[in-house]
Amino acid sequence: METFGERLAEIRKSKNMYQYELAEKLGIHKVTYSNYEQNKREMDFALLKRVCKLLDVSADYLIGLSHSPQGLDQFTDEEMKYMLKSLSVYKEIKREFD
Repeated sequence: METFGERLAEIRKSKNMYQYELAEKLGIHKVTYSNYEQNKREMDFALLKRVCKLLDVSADYLIGLSHSPQGLDQFTDEEMKYMLKSLSVYKEIKREFD
């Protein structure tokens, strides 16, 4: 499983940003930021929230609770309704075969 630091680095790189650039936007020293990516230091919630907004990523993804960087916010209400309906149908079919 990927660590917080690995996921953070992956997302930053996908946005074509260098560590020092993100550190500047966050108002922290570049060494401090580097320590987050190396899992040498843990981020507080306020900073995590700012990172998520700047990188457009969910905190759940960064901390390993989700496999999707954007989380459910990426879907429209209509898409969510469709997915929930599809899941409901899947569960009904699965029950028939169990």
